[in-house]
Amino acid sequence: LIVFIAIIIYLIIRNRKIRNNLKQVIIFSLFFILALSPMLILNFTTHGTLIDSTTNQHIRWHWEFQTPEWRQNVESFIVSGNDQSALFIDPHLFMKNYLYNFFYNNPDKIFNFNTFNTISIFPMIPVLGLVIFAIGYIHVFNFRLSKERIIFIGIGVGITLFTIYQIGDTNEIFFALIFVPLLIMGIMNFKKINENLLLMMILSLVFLAIFAISNISRAYQFYPMWLIIPALSAVFFVEILPKIFSKLKIHRNQTKLVLVIITIVIILNVGAAGAFSYIVTYPHEFNGIMNEVQVILSKEPINPQGYERKIVGDMLSHEKNIETSYIMATAGGYSYHAGSKWIMANFWEGKHGDSIQSYINRENWSDYDLLQSNVGSFPPDSNNIINPTPDYIIYEKINEEDIEAHIINSGQYKDLMILLDPNNPKIPSNFELLWSSDMNDIVVYRINK
Repeated sequence: LIVFIAIIIYLIIRNRKIRNNLKQVIIFSLFFILALSPMLILNFTTHGTLIDSTTNQHIRWHWEFQTPEWRQNVESFIVSGNDQSALFIDPHLFMKNYLYNFFYNNPDKIFNFNTFNTISIFPMIPVLGLVIFAIGYIHVFNFRLSKERIIFIGIGVGITLFTIYQIGDTNEIFFALIFVPLLIMGIMNFKKINENLLLMMILSLVFLAIFAISNISRAYQFYPMWLIIPALSAVFFVEILPKIFSKLKIHRNQTKLVLVIITIVIILNVGAAGAFSYIVTYPHEFNGIMNEVQVILSKEPINPQGYERKIVGDMLSHEKNIETSYIMATAGGYSYHAGSKWIMANFWEGKHGDSIQSYINRENWSDYDLLQSNVGSFPPDSNNIINPTPDYIIYEKINEEDIEAHIINSGQYKDLMILLDPNNPKIPSNFELLWSSDMNDIVVYRINK
């Protein structure tokens, strides 16, 4: 949909042939709707609506800045099926999150300010990808400063910094100081922009503008707008770098030097992609590039992602009537390997101080937590008709940093930690320990009824 919006904008503004442009917009829109129609028909016939999703659920979990009142209102919208958007509940909070996402979180995934999860052409070196991109961008426009242009850029930067100072966060200033001047340069030189570059620029701006509504957690979500980054970076390596060599009086073998640098960049990207894939496939702590190389080259075994879940699932698959039994766990991998049913639980729901029995019966869960569990479970129980109780419970040690601060003391997160100690007298007598991991961070209980 974002790509569709970007192409529509491009078709409208690319030249002054308004009538011809509108014809192309109509034709393109018809083809787009035709391609989308199977999904729209499926949604309407199944759920009675053309689009079976809202932004409320996503921003509830991903907005960096929240207030208790806002959170409560959003959760009530989600539970009741209210179509009202959570974006407009608190305009100040919306702007605070929007600025944070636009000027820090999302650019961080693109240019690497302080993350390993990035699509930067220099994934190992923070900010360098942004510098190369900016230089290539300025060169393409052949931008020349004048007094008038400096004033316009200064006003734009001043307004942006004032807005950030009033609403945003200091982390946003760095990218704003680079992005705003580049944007103004592009607007001032709009007529000089090559049509292919114009489409990529519009696509990038639309992506940044729309994606800033939410906090994007994965860099690959920016791939549709990624082409402009290697394109302008290539301009730097092919056109600007030789000029830098000439000014440094390096006249011999310039082409070979450029090829060597490009080769190094490619090797770094392949290496970073391989290292990131290795970390995802074989989870372990990242302690620097050299240490990661040693880990990869060493023969020390590291269990792959989901290793324990398969072991536990295979073990439970031999339990009697496992096909009709329910496993309460955070992840569905256990029930997948066991061939059972699944009750999704985060093990922080409920009311602080309640018993473990109350938790597994989901007695004092909020309407929102209950809905999330029902929708996420297998089979799903969106209308809360089945209301199952677990036959098995699999508890994994939870990293407290992954829990929202307001939940730690209000839910049953601390109450349920005793499950890691099978000898704790507070554990119900009908809980039978079946398995415990070597690190004692995963325990499996059968609930005898």
